[in-house]
Amino acid sequence: MAGDASTEGEVLEPIEASALLKNLKLTTGKAAEFAGVSRRQLCYWTDTGIVSSLEGEEEEGDSDDSTRRSYDFDSLHKVLLIKQGLEQNSGLRRAAKEVDRYLSDRRREAEGLLSSIEQKREAFLTEQASTLEGVLEGVQQLLPRLRERGRALELYRS
Repeated sequence: MAGDASTEGEVLEPIEASALLKNLKLTTGKAAEFAGVSRRQLCYWTDTGIVSSLEGEEEEGDSDDSTRRSYDFDSLHKVLLIKQGLEQNSGLRRAAKEVDRYLSDRRREAEGLLSSIEQKREAFLTEQASTLEGVLEGVQQLLPRLRERGRALELYRS
């Protein structure tokens, strides 16, 4: 049927959003526009070390020490959080400290969750291995009896 999107070879595969976000890089102008801050603000925040940028290749016509900045997802996230802090009437430095604390807490929580998942996974796998060992022992105990019954059946048929 024409227009049938589910034909062989045309199946769409899911795209992992986190993988896309890891590769996201916006120039200063686009990053500022995306975050809703001025380009000048973003440059100031970067120059003062509040936000970090990825250093890119030199642009044509730029001096030797001037490079084009780009911002990844983590930097954009931080800019949006700082902007949120500024909207709550805290100063720039205070907002940046609050954001750093918030992001640090989130990282710790994520690490704790990963550790917890790993521990639960290990306990689950250990439990499953014990269950399988019990099943194996049961099969090994039944195997000789089954062999004896098999021999008895052969003798009966002959």
